[in-house]
Amino acid sequence: MTAMKQSICTLLARLIQSASSKPSNHFDAQQSELAFVIADISGYTEYIKANAESTEHAHAVIAELLESIVNAMAEPLVLNKFEGDAVLMYSRVASGHASVMPEIFEKSIALFKHFEQRKQELARNRKVCPCDACIGIDKLKIKIIIHGGKAAIRKIFQFDEIAGPDVIRVHRLLKNNIESNQYLMLTEQAMNGLSASPKLQGAWSTETHAHLGDVNVWVYDAQ
Repeated sequence: MTAMKQSICTLLARLIQSASSKPSNHFDAQQSELAFVIADISGYTEYIKANAESTEHAHAVIAELLESIVNAMAEPLVLNKFEGDAVLMYSRVASGHASVMPEIFEKSIALFKHFEQRKQELARNRKVCPCDACIGIDKLKIKIIIHGGKAAIRKIFQFDEIAGPDVIRVHRLLKNNIESNQYLMLTEQAMNGLSASPKLQGAWSTETHAHLGDVNVWVYDAQ
């Protein structure tokens, strides 16, 4: 088992242990209204490649950052799965995206500061280590994508497996034309769920993906 898999397995074990639900397998054939969030650590590939000799420390740092992201975004969001350098989270929407989108938006903005503070804390704790992984923590950035749509849900133990075109769409948006390596992106569906226009200075653009067509997105550069 690689160091990264060990780190993620350890992280999952901690989160499962802290959860309090009974094991079950249930498939909801109906489409549920959901808010989706993907938080992706940018600079991950270069960080891991650049630290071949300190891979264990590099993977430990990534696991710590992923855990901090999940904890910072908890309520109303819940963890769906870890995807390498990214985290997929979601929230059920009871009566329109407006019930959760404003809170998700505010937490996403706050996550940039939280992520920076966690990086600084990790760097301080590891300052005695001269390896490239420990001295290069500051190079890591974060990208956040928010989307509103529908998905079918399968309950597996404490976690929900979500599937559908909107789940594919939010993943595809990670591959985009945004030049910044730290930003917040909201799809038009997510923006429609906000009670008011963001006070942040963002810009609209259109992302085009095969089989999914054009997706209008609002982007805030948090660089």
